[in-house]
Amino acid sequence: MFFKQKTAYEIDLGIPAEPLFRSQILSASDSPAKSRPRPKRAKTAFAWTVDRVRQAREALAFLDDERARDVVAAATDVDADDVDRLALTVLKGSLAQPAGLLVAWHDESDAMRRAIDVGRMLDKDAALVRSAAKIMLALDPTLAGSVKPTGSSPTDLQYALASAAPGLDVDAVRGLV
Repeated sequence: MFFKQKTAYEIDLGIPAEPLFRSQILSASDSPAKSRPRPKRAKTAFAWTVDRVRQAREALAFLDDERARDVVAAATDVDADDVDRLALTVLKGSLAQPAGLLVAWHDESDAMRRAIDVGRMLDKDAALVRSAAKIMLALDPTLAGSVKPTGSSPTDLQYALASAAPGLDVDAVRGLV
């Protein structure tokens, strides 16, 4: 075993010399190094596959409702008869946030707070709000004159969305949220 040579500083302070290899000196009272806890295991391939199959079945069950299928088709420019592509769109989750906005705006009872929420979201993510407007038009095509996802000013879109949201029937998109 090798010991480090004491420096003049260590000699003056009375510090004993330390061995170079601490791992070689374990007395009976010292405990060996404890093993680290294992990290949580990721899902097995089988569990992942089962989860994806369950999600696919839920997406297909959601699309059994003809109105929901029509809304998803109109919002994503996919043919309403192509249920597989619609299910992939639902699984991808690209409609979850805009549909969630519509449901939240619909459920908000205070008109001023609703208008503020729409404006805040327009400032934060205008593309998301415009996607919500596209879904709103798919839910109620009669709003085409007032709700314009493209080509309208943010203020006009804010007013149109905030005023049309309470009268909207959002039951067809609640399953997307």
